[in-house]
Amino acid sequence: MITAQPAPATGYQGFPVSISVSAASPPSGGPVPSGGPVAFIWYSNNVVISSSANNNGSQTDSGLNSAYGFTSGLTNYSASYKVVVTNLNGSVTSSPVALSVIIPPTVSIAFLRGWWIRPTTGWQPTQR
Repeated sequence: MITAQPAPATGYQGFPVSISVSAASPPSGGPVPSGGPVAFIWYSNNVVISSSANNNGSQTDSGLNSAYGFTSGLTNYSASYKVVVTNLNGSVTSSPVALSVIIPPTVSIAFLRGWWIRPTTGWQPTQR
């Protein structure tokens, strides 16, 4: 049974980003019958994500654990993610959530060497 659905996440390109779910094997009569430990199968845009490290990033806990993420996010990792939680007696699927990776803002500072501002006349060359 999923005890906490994954939440949407936003990260910056080049920085770690992840999503997670909480689940437990419920007592008899729950949405997933009691059946021992649970396993997690993660999907990105309805495609199963490999349980080992892939070429685009590395998983935080492997695909069979409650968290999935990248050590260095790229914008093409932005997608809809969901997880199927399974045990010996059945499975339940989480709600899909958005994982967004954005390019961090940059600040450019330009210096004009040899120029200064004079409030009344505008830009003037400096005297050397």
